[in-house]
Amino acid sequence: MFIMRRINKYLFSLITLVYLNVFCIMGNTQIIRLNGGTSNIYLLKNGNNLLMIDAGNKDKTKSIIKQLEKLNISIYDIHYILLTHTHFDHCGSLKNLVDITKAKVIACELEKKNLEVGRKEIPLGVYGFSKTISHIGRKIFPGIADYEPVNPDICISGKYDLSYLGFDAYVILTPGHTIGSLSIVVNDESIIVGDTMFNIFKKDVIPPYADDIEKLAESWSKIIALKCSKYYPGHGNIFDNKKTKKSYDLLLKMLHRG
Repeated sequence: MFIMRRINKYLFSLITLVYLNVFCIMGNTQIIRLNGGTSNIYLLKNGNNLLMIDAGNKDKTKSIIKQLEKLNISIYDIHYILLTHTHFDHCGSLKNLVDITKAKVIACELEKKNLEVGRKEIPLGVYGFSKTISHIGRKIFPGIADYEPVNPDICISGKYDLSYLGFDAYVILTPGHTIGSLSIVVNDESIIVGDTMFNIFKKDVIPPYADDIEKLAESWSKIIALKCSKYYPGHGNIFDNKKTKKSYDLLLKMLHRG
């Protein structure tokens, strides 16, 4: 277990940049990035309306609260938490955050059971190194994928409008990294893609892990058709559609090679 945790920590620490909070104003909505450990957490903020997207790694609750305090935001003002998918590095602190805030959890219907049992199996690798890590994790250290179970309050199975929460935003299904991966379109010009895209490599944003690369390519095609100008990944920094389109060509080549 210790060795696997070290491998996982090394991988993501090596390829995820250290950063401060990032603010991007889109219309009346702010997209705020928080450090969730090895993954990004995002906040949508429009006046007093707040939506947290993902919940970071395990034991990151105190860090999240401190980051919010620096922004003059109280943790008790978080009433909704939306999950892009149910991997441990995006749900690790979810139970603690829900216990504190009593926030309602929004997730994909296809991954409801994962949340309820507190486990989503480590995804399959796309590259040689990630295939090795995935294999080791699945066969030898399956418990690394565990987190405290949470019962989702709202389960979605298609396009989901967030206007009732005060945002010009909506959720779409973008399977591939996981079967129930979600992305959030904000003001028709920005998209929070979770782990459907990783901005950890210089040349492309292809995720090193994906359970279904064919579904991933289909989701990318759907996302690119939206013509968003900025992309907010679950790992790494914000990037533009130019890098996305170049990466898509590479993804298709990988898919055709089998």
